[in-house]
Amino acid sequence: MANIAIISQRLLGHAIPAVGVALELTLRKRNVTFFGHSSLRKIVEGLGIEHVSTGWDKFPHHYIQEQCSELYPHFVDRPFDLLLCDSALAAPSFIAERLDIPWVSYQPTVPLSDHLIPGSVALNRRLRQLYRIRLNRARANLQLPELNDNLRTRGDLAGISPNLHMMMVYPEMVWDWGSLPPNTKAVGPCFSEEI
Repeated sequence: MANIAIISQRLLGHAIPAVGVALELTLRKRNVTFFGHSSLRKIVEGLGIEHVSTGWDKFPHHYIQEQCSELYPHFVDRPFDLLLCDSALAAPSFIAERLDIPWVSYQPTVPLSDHLIPGSVALNRRLRQLYRIRLNRARANLQLPELNDNLRTRGDLAGISPNLHMMMVYPEMVWDWGSLPPNTKAVGPCFSEEI
């Protein structure tokens, strides 16, 4: 039986779709461990899914290294066959990469093209340069090569998977398929009717 780890931010718009996927996987007889903020424990465990509390998800783009340090021991100690992570979380994808665990990313929001991101182009470019420095600092601590993928310097795509990126929206809501990697699939909204 496959052991699957799911990692989500605590924001309900991110967590509820991940919990829906977790429930579906457990119904299909997979072992699922849900990593998320302690405020999600009651929801997750109420569905019979194992919950592991994490603390560094409030501002994931500021606490990449802390989240790596917190999560890493869980993945070294337990053999996970697959990791499903919020594409806005860099740390889980870095750990999966370091430990050679395949991962799938999910995005519960409609992706915007770079030119539709609010704010000035110059400011957004500078913020992404600063974010790349943070990302590469965390990668260096995990002994990973520098990140050269410009797409992963976007806050919402830092954890994007090279295997499969699921957008939990209807395909008609995606305005610019050309700006997304070819492994992107729109899977529609995911949730659990039991929540």
